[in-house]
Amino acid sequence: MSPIADPGSLPSQSLHGALPPLLLAGLCALAALAVYWPGQENGFIWDDLSYLVHSPAFRDPAQWKEALFSPPTGEAVFRPLTLLSFATQLWAGQTGPAPFHVANFLIHAVNVILVTLLAYRMVGRNSPAGVGAVSVLLCGLVYGLHPALTEPVLWIAGRFDLLMAMFLLLALLLDHALPAASWRRALGVSLLFYVALLSKETAVGFLLALPLMHLAADRGPGPLRLAAAARVLASHRRVYAGLLLALGAYLLLRLAVLGPYLGMDRVMARYDSIGPPVQRMSVVAASLAQYLMDTVWIAGGFAPNRALPLPVDGLSAALAAATVAAVVILACGAIRFTAAGRAPGALALAFLAALLPVSNIVPAPTYADELQIASRYLAFPLVFACLALATLPPMLAVRHTSAVKLFWIAAGVWTIASGVIVRTTIPMWRDEGIFFRWAIARSGPTSWRYLYINLGAHYLRVGELSSARDAFMRAAELQPKSARLASIAWYNVGNAEAKLGNAEQAAHAFRVALSFDPDNVYARAGLAEIERTQGRAGRAAALLEEALERLRAAGRVHPDRGLLHLRLGLAYADLARRDEAVRELTLAGGLVRQQALRVAAEEALRALSGPVREATKMPSQGPQ
Repeated sequence: MSPIADPGSLPSQSLHGALPPLLLAGLCALAALAVYWPGQENGFIWDDLSYLVHSPAFRDPAQWKEALFSPPTGEAVFRPLTLLSFATQLWAGQTGPAPFHVANFLIHAVNVILVTLLAYRMVGRNSPAGVGAVSVLLCGLVYGLHPALTEPVLWIAGRFDLLMAMFLLLALLLDHALPAASWRRALGVSLLFYVALLSKETAVGFLLALPLMHLAADRGPGPLRLAAAARVLASHRRVYAGLLLALGAYLLLRLAVLGPYLGMDRVMARYDSIGPPVQRMSVVAASLAQYLMDTVWIAGGFAPNRALPLPVDGLSAALAAATVAAVVILACGAIRFTAAGRAPGALALAFLAALLPVSNIVPAPTYADELQIASRYLAFPLVFACLALATLPPMLAVRHTSAVKLFWIAAGVWTIASGVIVRTTIPMWRDEGIFFRWAIARSGPTSWRYLYINLGAHYLRVGELSSARDAFMRAAELQPKSARLASIAWYNVGNAEAKLGNAEQAAHAFRVALSFDPDNVYARAGLAEIERTQGRAGRAAALLEEALERLRAAGRVHPDRGLLHLRLGLAYADLARRDEAVRELTLAGGLVRQQALRVAAEEALRALSGPVREATKMPSQGPQ
C-alpha cells in the first residue's frame, strides 16, 4: 500500500463506496446481541430487587414523584430519567426480569451502532476502503464485546451507565455532523448532555473529554502547536458555552429537589476517612490505573463493585501514578511532535478525562475503609479508547503495511477472546446465589464483608436459614471497620437466628448490632419483638420509645420508622395501654412500606375493642 500524504484526497477509496457504515454498525450490534442474548434468562440481582421488586413506588404511577426523586438506594442517586425507564416498564406490566434484560441489551446495541458510526466519521471516511472498513468494524466489535461492559449490560441496575453513554454518544455524533458555528449544534449537544446528566451525574466527564475530541478530529497539517490548538477550541466556543448552561440548569434542578447539599452529604463526608491530600491523590491515581488495566487486560476478571482498600500504600500509589503519567506523556508527545499521532493521542487523553469523575475525586459512598471501583463506569470512557484503537491501522498503513496485518491478527484474537469471556460471564449473573459466590471468589477481603451480607440476604429469601446465618456470621467475623456495616452484619445474624427460633442467640446478636450503631432501627425493633414475645413488654416499649426519641432528637425521618410504631403499638397493647396502642398502630398503618406489616397493623387494630375501630378511619398520616 502506498503512503497517504493527504487522507482527505481519496474520496474514490472511501469506506462509503465499499461498505455502507450502517451495515458495519448493524453487524457489530448483531454480534453484541448474539453474544449477550442468553442473559435474558438471568434473574434480578442486587439493586435490581430494590428498584423493581421491593419498592411499591415504582409499581404505582400515582407515586411517580417518590420513584423518580426518592429512590431506595439513597438520595445521592438523582437520575430521574433512568428511574423513569424502570417505572415505565413496570407500569406496562413487565414485572419479570427478562424484559428488563432485553431493554439493556437493546440500549447496548444502540450504543454499539453509535460508536461504529462515530468511528466512521472520524476514521473510516478518510481512510482507504479496506483499512477504513476493518478499522471501523474493529472499533464497534471491541466496544460491543469488551468484558468490562458485562456489568452494565447484564446488571439491570447498570442501565444508568448505558443510558448516559447513549445520550453522550448522540451528542458526539451531532457535534460532528453540524458546522462548528451552528447554534443548532450548540443547542442539540447541550440538550443531549443535560439529558445524559439526568440519566447519571457522571456524564459531567463529557465536559472534559469533548475539547480533546475536537483536537483529535481536527485535520490541520503537521503536529499540533498551542496556537493551533487554541484556534481549534475557540471555534467550538458556542458548544462549550451551551454545555456550561446545561450543567447550571441541572445543578439548579438538583438543588430544588435535594436541597443545599445536592444530596451529596454522605458522599462528601467520606473525605475525612480518606486522609490527607497526598492520600487523596494516591486514591485517584490508583483508581485511574485500575481502569487502564481493565481496558487493556481483559483476562484480569471483572468482579462487580470492587473495593479499593484504604489507605493506598506508597508503592501501589507510586506505580499507579507512574502508569497514568506514562500514558499522559506518550499521548501529549504524540500530539505535539507527530501529525499522525494527534488523533490517538488526543483520544487517549479524552479517555482519561472522561474517567476523572469516577476515579474517586468525589469518593464513592461505600464504607469507612474502602472506596469503589466498578467496571460499569467504563461504559462512556471506553468509547474514546475504542476510537483511539481505530485510528491506529490507518496511521500504520502509511509506512508499515506489514505491521497492519500483525495488528489485525492481534486485534482479532483479542476480540474473539473478549466474546468468549463475555459468554462465560453471563451464567455468573443468573441468580443471586451464583452471583455473590462468584463475586466473593473474585474479590478481596475488603469486599467480602458486604458481599457475604448480600449472599446471606439471598439465602433468607429462598428459605435457607442456616446458610443465611453462616453467611452473615462470616461478614461479622471479618470485623468491618465501619460501625454501620458491622451493625448491619450483626443485625442480620440476629434476624437469621430469630427465624431459626433461637431467641437468645438472636437477642445477643441484636444487642451487639446496637453496640455498634444505637440507631439501627431494625436491630432495635428485632430485639424489642423478642422481649415482647418473651413476656417483657415493658422492656420492649422502653427500647422502642428510646429509638423514636433518638430519631426526633436527631431530626431524622427514617424510611422504616413505621416498623417502630408497629412494634410499640403491639407492646402497648400487651401492657393494656389501649389508647396509646391505637395511636401507634394507626401511625404504623400509614407509614409502613411492606404490605405484610400494614396488614399486621390493621389486624392488631381490629383485635382491639369497639371504640378502637373508629381510629382506623383516621387519616393515615405519620409524623413528618
